[in-house]
Amino acid sequence: MERLMATHREIRLRTRPERGLPAPEHLALVRTALPVPAPGEVLVRNRWFAVSAALRTLIGGGVKDAPFPPVEPGDPLVGAAVGEVVSAPDGSGLRPGDLLRGDRLTGLTPWRPASRTPRSTGPRPRPGAAGPVPGAALRSRPRRA
Repeated sequence: MERLMATHREIRLRTRPERGLPAPEHLALVRTALPVPAPGEVLVRNRWFAVSAALRTLIGGGVKDAPFPPVEPGDPLVGAAVGEVVSAPDGSGLRPGDLLRGDRLTGLTPWRPASRTPRSTGPRPRPGAAGPVPGAALRSRPRRA
């Protein structure tokens, strides 16, 4: 009997916009294999992504000597993320359900529901409250009362 592989969706750059902002025709929603963590890696369910103006620069081909490479056609879009631990190696100090945030020194998280990352270079535990308010990181200015 053939074993079915678990999949999820991710948003990828289909083509670069010639000018202006990216539009839906520049992006593709594709189904891809769900990541399986290797020994020592943490599996994270991504809950919230920051939508950064810098992503437009990365989609447009990047900037010479920038710390992050450009997003090439076929690559997933990337950004800082807040995620929930699904599984973690013994001795990592992490448990399923812990919330993590991306660390600027380790790069950017692909826009997909789950990611795997080495614990030694991966997300750091999110200090403070139990978690962010859904959508709070996506607002560009405070909501008026």
